[in-house]
Amino acid sequence: MIEDFIAQMWCSTAEEAVPKDIAAAQREAVLDSVDFKFVTGIAMEQQNIERNPSNADSIETYFKKDIDKKFGKLSPVKKAMCRLDWYAVLYRMLSYISTIKGVFRDQKALLFVQTLGLSEKWKEEADLYRKNAAELTESTRASFAAWLRDTEEELVRPMNALWDKKLHAGSIRRGISRAVKTVIALLILLTAGSYLTGVGYVAKITHHERIAVLPKEQIEGFGTYPEVGIEDYNASTNLTEGLDRALMDKDPKTAWTEGEKDAGIGRKLYFNPEDTQEVHYIVIYNGNQKDSASFKKDNRLKEITLKLDDSQHEKMLTLKDEEGPQYIRVNRKVGRFWIIIDSVYEGTDKANLTSVSEVEIY
Repeated sequence: MIEDFIAQMWCSTAEEAVPKDIAAAQREAVLDSVDFKFVTGIAMEQQNIERNPSNADSIETYFKKDIDKKFGKLSPVKKAMCRLDWYAVLYRMLSYISTIKGVFRDQKALLFVQTLGLSEKWKEEADLYRKNAAELTESTRASFAAWLRDTEEELVRPMNALWDKKLHAGSIRRGISRAVKTVIALLILLTAGSYLTGVGYVAKITHHERIAVLPKEQIEGFGTYPEVGIEDYNASTNLTEGLDRALMDKDPKTAWTEGEKDAGIGRKLYFNPEDTQEVHYIVIYNGNQKDSASFKKDNRLKEITLKLDDSQHEKMLTLKDEEGPQYIRVNRKVGRFWIIIDSVYEGTDKANLTSVSEVEIY
């Protein structure tokens, strides 16, 4: 097919007006244009995976290697005429490519045309020709001017307009595609971030929220959760026998107090719910909340480790040194758990005893 395009060149259709040196250079270029015709033919294949920027660069390379070097001895205006003749071949190639089904949806094909840059090449050589056309004989000038006018009207301008339009549409599609990919990437990052940090909607719906001590104004749905039934609970140390029963007697005025001389550091409070079930919040009444004096007298929990289901989940938390309930968000299925004392707020009593008034589980 490329041979048909070559047959429509000015030097083939207006031989009587073609100067001998141009005719000789063009004949030699046609004979030596094997590589150029090969890569151009590839660009015109119906299912062409190589119609891409690399293919456009190859066409440019072989144009210079096989064709353009044949014009080395010509004057600038004649070189411009020869180049325009061959650029018209490439424009006919683009005209053919435009008829291939689905080509305008092919991103690589659009980039192929953009890389080829025919519009800029054509304008540069056409301007050079018009600037120096007076050097030519009248018959040559008249013949080439007519060919140039017809080629620009029937081929160059329509192709430029068509591909500019498609390149613009392709640019918009690429912009939309990039925006969509960016949004998707951000959603993935936000999703992963929410899951990994345990904060946000994804962490919430996947029951992977970060275990944390929350102020009352930040807790959600607290009043809607039923109290979790407890099969058994105890403490690893008691000031008096059975005092650990005060941990869940529903009376914050009574308190469990450990019975060691080291503030109970490393001691554990153990809770075993009835079967494995969803635990949303653990509520702790820190210290001895019988009254304010008792609260100040005994040590209060400061840093604790919440250990869920043996060693599956361990979380170090810091409680506040204040009266009233403190809310630990869990939002996980729990079979049993331990509260381990890591450090305390020191009380005024030299006995150095640590107390907890109540633990509720929802």
